[in-house]
Amino acid sequence: IVFALYLVAGSWALTSARFDIFPALLTFGALLLAEKKKWNWAYIVLGAAVLVKLYPIVLLPFFFVAQQKT
Repeated sequence: IVFALYLVAGSWALTSARFDIFPALLTFGALLLAEKKKWNWAYIVLGAAVLVKLYPIVLLPFFFVAQQKT
């Protein structure tokens, strides 16, 4: 909800100029899916985020450890 408010407040022109919004959304989606224990989808979304930008790869070991604990 807060992200949507920021999008409206910052306008679409500014949001599209930010190159890190889309990978951040994918990373956030992967975290939400991992929290719901939907591991296949979490890894797919995390992989898409890594394809766009490399920083989400840091979460891969944490996802693996969390999956092994469940």
